[in-house]
Amino acid sequence: FFIASAPLEGDHVNLSPKGLNTLRVLSPHSVAYLDLTGSGNETAAHLLENGRITFMFCAFVGRPRIVRLYGVGRVI
Repeated sequence: FFIASAPLEGDHVNLSPKGLNTLRVLSPHSVAYLDLTGSGNETAAHLLENGRITFMFCAFVGRPRIVRLYGVGRVI
């Protein structure tokens, strides 16, 4: 899966690949991931500024399938 975030000003988007079985579904409206594969600094800064985050899941085998989760995130 991928994580995307962006600041309120400017046209910069931060998009990072994730994985390693770090995603958990906590409830029908909540998910969490452990950022082990990157620094997470830019995503954390964007979340502190505006809270916006997007998760993107895509299939690399078989039919192309994409699912996006849009929401508000927080750093713990």
